[in-house]
Amino acid sequence: MKGIGGVALLPVALVIGCLAGYALSRSAAPVASVQTAAPKANRPDALDARYQSWHLNCASRGPESAPCEVSASLVEQGRTLGNITLVPNPHGAKLMLRLPLGIDVQSGVIFTLLGRKTEGSKQLSVSRCDAEGCLSILDLPQPLFNSLSEIGEIRTRVRMLHNGPQITLNCSAAGLAPALLAMNAWQ
Repeated sequence: MKGIGGVALLPVALVIGCLAGYALSRSAAPVASVQTAAPKANRPDALDARYQSWHLNCASRGPESAPCEVSASLVEQGRTLGNITLVPNPHGAKLMLRLPLGIDVQSGVIFTLLGRKTEGSKQLSVSRCDAEGCLSILDLPQPLFNSLSEIGEIRTRVRMLHNGPQITLNCSAAGLAPALLAMNAWQ
């Protein structure tokens, strides 16, 4: 496949197709502010619940079980382009950002918490990219993890490849506090 000046356009088409497919596969209908909690159909010891913008998933209960996680979508101009996941650990929590393909990995990620008592930004590196997108990980110390219930919004800024625009992916904190309370009660 040749393009203008003999430049192959197939790699460009593949990247654009991957971005579009990723965005569509991650998009979700808006969730009402109703809190629902129900055990998974085939796992009565599991919890799968929605708290406004946040989703709580606990695979099982007990000392040998995998940790629960809470996650939410990262949205830019009404489009879901990634997600944020919090997994508690003995030292606080691991925060994982799944970001779209096509970001400038060299520029990294600017992660910002906005709230009454907790406000600040942190420059993060991109851990890796695969077919589903790019991943950035941050270890949250216990005091910062405990203060997450007081934030109002989470913003993630990334730059697109080839000196592309900087985009801001927003995530509402609505429902995060009750999701964290339910997660603590479950474990």
